[in-house]
Amino acid sequence: YDAQSVHGLLIYRDTSALAGTVRLILPRRGKSGLPLPTPMICGPGVLATHVHRIPAHSTAELSRFAISKSERQRHISQISTDPDRAAFGATARQVVSTISLGLMQAAIAMAQTHQISHLYALMEPALLRMLRGLGIHFEKLGPVVDYHGRRQPCFCDLDELLGTAWIERPDIW
Repeated sequence: YDAQSVHGLLIYRDTSALAGTVRLILPRRGKSGLPLPTPMICGPGVLATHVHRIPAHSTAELSRFAISKSERQRHISQISTDPDRAAFGATARQVVSTISLGLMQAAIAMAQTHQISHLYALMEPALLRMLRGLGIHFEKLGPVVDYHGRRQPCFCDLDELLGTAWIERPDIW
């Protein structure tokens, strides 16, 4: 899918270390390109109830949403040894949440650049729960599937996602 994708990298300013990455697989244009993974994995029966809400020409797939393992471990060790960080209540979960927000910001910016209004995703259930805690909601498309591990097929309308985030979490908006 890389030939029809755009990629985002989140890099720490202080160290230039890679914090995370996200890929947006763009919809196929005409007969060129591949169909998006989620519709192929879910099949037409699962998507039938949602197809009127998901415009094929402006729907992309969020994928390779990944946080660097070495950076997660580095922050966990700093938090446990740095009394200033502990005083501010910094936790590994907060670091992951902050990186996840940065990756979502990159995905939304890439979507806007390419006139994408909706996103499909196949996410780990734990990631969906964490994003929901940040006011970022994806709607489930069907049951959890086995696709590179347990993944929940889902989608979002970006306007609705941003509106909900604004209402639920103005502190991180």
